[in-house]
Amino acid sequence: MLNYYEILGLSNSANAQEIKNAYRKLAKLYHPDKNPDNKNSEEKFKLIKEAYEVLIDPAKKRKHDATLEYYLKLKSNTNALKTHRKKSYSDISAEEHKRRQYFQQHYPNYNQKKGKQKAAEEKKKYNETRAIIFSIPIAIALLFFIVNIYNRNSGNTLQQETKQEFKTTTLKDSIPLNSFNFKNGDEPYANYLEKPIIDKNSLDVVKVINDSGNDAIAFLTDSTNKIIRHYYIKNNVELFFEFLPEGNYNLKLHCGNSFNCKLINQLPVFCEKSKFYETLKKTIKIEKSKIDSFHFIIDANTLVSKYKTVDSASFFNINKDLIHYLNNH
Repeated sequence: MLNYYEILGLSNSANAQEIKNAYRKLAKLYHPDKNPDNKNSEEKFKLIKEAYEVLIDPAKKRKHDATLEYYLKLKSNTNALKTHRKKSYSDISAEEHKRRQYFQQHYPNYNQKKGKQKAAEEKKKYNETRAIIFSIPIAIALLFFIVNIYNRNSGNTLQQETKQEFKTTTLKDSIPLNSFNFKNGDEPYANYLEKPIIDKNSLDVVKVINDSGNDAIAFLTDSTNKIIRHYYIKNNVELFFEFLPEGNYNLKLHCGNSFNCKLINQLPVFCEKSKFYETLKKTIKIEKSKIDSFHFIIDANTLVSKYKTVDSASFFNINKDLIHYLNNH
């Protein structure tokens, strides 16, 4: 098993900052651009990057730590397992030896009879299971037949009542609340935006720490105000934007509470304290020639002092129903 801590030259108790510092140091040392035509260096760089991606992600790190701990315990017990001595024939007492000889002499076909009995029981269970499987489609077909007859006999009165009830039910009321369950790092509007462009060779990272007291959706937009990436971030959670292509970006935020509480045409939104924020003139500049990281800590004071509130219509260009909802709530 790979020990990602050893790959980065760290102890198992290393924190996030130590992991990041070790990764930057090794990445600059083994980067393919600094070691052209060196396959060993390239493989080493891939391994370093893999170790960093696992240890910097809290969920992946916990899984790796648990597996590593189990592996080390198992390895420490290897000598004990190897020295475990199987019970030999000499360990059997004379009384036990006589009992086994008597059993073999008087019950030579015991195991054979027991095997046949077990095979007969398994065959019986198989036949019962097959009968149940074949009977299920017949039962379902019979149920549909009965329901169909009942619907035909219910008449036009029931059909009219059903139509009237459908007309008085709005789309908003027909969609159950909390029908979506988004987690940290999910993309709530992925079905309404273009597929994000990913540059797997990019080592630049944008880190967003959400301490605002509200949940948020963080957006990265390019110079044309096009949404490049967006992620759902719960309160008191940090998230990384990685594999970003070269370009200039702005960070935009949608903060609020009770996400998924109200839905319009299956689009989730915040229904309490919903506000949009946009970064100031300072942009995030991603360059291929450099390895940079950008940190944004979102708290209540930061939102008021460093971000400006923007109009929802100019912020979003996803779906007209969503824009209409955000402008009227």
